[in-house]
Amino acid sequence: MADDNHTKIKSDLLLVLYRTEIEQGRHHEILRSNISSYLNGFAAALIAAISFQDSIDKQDIPLGSLLLALGIFGIVVNLKHYERFRKHVDRAGAYRRELLQANNLSEIEKIRRNSDEKTEKRFRFLNNIRLYHLWTGVFLFHIFMGIYVVVRAFG
Repeated sequence: MADDNHTKIKSDLLLVLYRTEIEQGRHHEILRSNISSYLNGFAAALIAAISFQDSIDKQDIPLGSLLLALGIFGIVVNLKHYERFRKHVDRAGAYRRELLQANNLSEIEKIRRNSDEKTEKRFRFLNNIRLYHLWTGVFLFHIFMGIYVVVRAFG
């Protein structure tokens, strides 16, 4: 009886911890998404302001420099939120595995793995592309545009 009570308490605690970590991971993804949207909107406004004239000249250097800085900041923020997201998801996975093991429910983990394998087979060409790499690519574009504007203004 005491063993069943211990298992129940452990399971309840693991479930609370699991839900908390999933919520925190989702929170970081929402923050990353919102910040990226704002930065991309600001970058679009900078590019529009730079391209408003027929040519790029020395007065565009501050805008190009700002675009460059915005790209660097975007990459750092994006990677930091991804790191936080992974931390919470990894913790949640550990809690989930322990919860399933404590309750002799390993067949549920097997169902999840089988489902993941099906998805990976369907989208084989996308398996090695990580979403955070794509977001980093967007901000790399801002960096290259900023460098282009500054170099072109001096040239």
